[in-house]
Amino acid sequence: MLLFAFLIGSFLAGINFGVTCLQDPDTCWMLKMGQVISRNKAIPKKDPFSTNAQNLDGKPNVYYQWLSDVAFNASKEMSKSPEESSKFSISALDNDSQLKNPMLLGSFLCAGAFLVFPLMLFLRAPKRFLTVPILILTATQASSFHFYLRPELFSAFMFSLELLILGRIRLAVLADCNHRISIWSVVQICTLMILWCNLHCGFVLGLIVLLLFAFAQSLSLTQFESKRNVWLMFGLGTLCTLVNPWGVELWIYLFKLFTSPVGSRVEELQPLSFFELFGQTYCLYVVFALATLGLLIFAFIKLKSNKPLPVLIFSCVATAMVLVMGIGARRLIPFACILGVFEWTLILSIIFSRTKPDEALAAREEKRSVKLAPIMYCLVFAMTIFGTWWESGLFKLRLPQFSYGFPPPYEAIRYLQNANRTALEFEKIRGQGLNDPQFGDMMIYYLGTDARVFIDTRFDIYPDKIVFDFLTMANCQNGWEKLLDEYKIAWIFLPQHTQLATYANKHSDQWVTVYADDTALISRRKNSGAATK
Repeated sequence: MLLFAFLIGSFLAGINFGVTCLQDPDTCWMLKMGQVISRNKAIPKKDPFSTNAQNLDGKPNVYYQWLSDVAFNASKEMSKSPEESSKFSISALDNDSQLKNPMLLGSFLCAGAFLVFPLMLFLRAPKRFLTVPILILTATQASSFHFYLRPELFSAFMFSLELLILGRIRLAVLADCNHRISIWSVVQICTLMILWCNLHCGFVLGLIVLLLFAFAQSLSLTQFESKRNVWLMFGLGTLCTLVNPWGVELWIYLFKLFTSPVGSRVEELQPLSFFELFGQTYCLYVVFALATLGLLIFAFIKLKSNKPLPVLIFSCVATAMVLVMGIGARRLIPFACILGVFEWTLILSIIFSRTKPDEALAAREEKRSVKLAPIMYCLVFAMTIFGTWWESGLFKLRLPQFSYGFPPPYEAIRYLQNANRTALEFEKIRGQGLNDPQFGDMMIYYLGTDARVFIDTRFDIYPDKIVFDFLTMANCQNGWEKLLDEYKIAWIFLPQHTQLATYANKHSDQWVTVYADDTALISRRKNSGAATK
């Protein structure tokens, strides 16, 4: 019965992924950048979509998630012939059936990260509590608000795989403190890090966990070789992150990324407010995090006479991370949930490690697991992917999909596509434009290298000045008109609710409307000097 319920939960998780995954405009530039890299068989030294996306120090931009972009684009173009794949094609606006393949790849990553890998550790635990599979499904649901088709999915997959490797070691050490940690575990971690550092910057979180793991396990292990190997995991794993197209420049770039003042303007990086803790979107995560904290407290109470701190020290830090990561930055909630479900299995194993098992029953369960576990894993993958496939057939596939947070300007993009092919209409959008960042994502996807965006949501590749100057102009803040002249802005493409769009609508003596609907405004300045390309 539990198996059946878990498979139904996996199917529903696949549906949730299908509903959410195409709603983020970031997917637009991700797929198009993957297409650029695949077509040129090289990572571009200069950004192909915006002249503003150049480093002021003259160094090339670091596209730290290039391998994810290539992988998602490759899945999208699987249905094309080799000749078609080599062309820089413009994507369909009304119904892009080729988006289904990236959705299925994302569903596979989602199933592995949130369902299969935590289930693998659960089935290896000496005692199996039925609450853990239920919590796995709960944590998956708590993370579903962020099931976007983005490189974070690869990070979630790699993070969960890393925790599975480390969790198996922890279970073995719990059963026998003289357990020998082989060099094979070091090789696994190094291989994972080589891939991860080219997929997404989330590998930094993986290294933090490795450092904490090495410290905690050093207190529990007795063999020198095993202690040496857990530190080799961290040391060599860190060195393996230099195996990327930029070497040590990747770390320098990420330091700038993590300390950039632009991050304070990105909503996903903001902490949860007090009222959001009780809101529909995040309350399930809060309940899960508090339940994890409660389990840890129960473990200390249960083991108070057995000096629990050495064996629980990693669980203490992990539980703190589950709370701090998610509340501190909503983008990290899925990673906090993944960490939490692994800790549930391990903390329960620690609590009941001294309970004498029924050896005959344990042997039967182990034999059953060996036979049924691989089938179970395959079924979970299949049901999750099937849920996404089934859901994708219920609506037209557009990128991005409509959401209440961001209604995409489909018809305005259609106008820009036609204007690029018509000399008379192109004259209206000639010169430097000023576009909303999310609109810029769509321009990149639907116009390709003809996009000429001022900015898009890849804020990390733009100088901070560009980002803040855009905000000044779009919000009509102090000095905005001077900046329009400085950047030679000839036309704008902005949501109707922005201050500059409202100003343009009210001042027909300075602006002429090129295209307008409920979601977007394209307007041209009448000042001919600003229209110079």
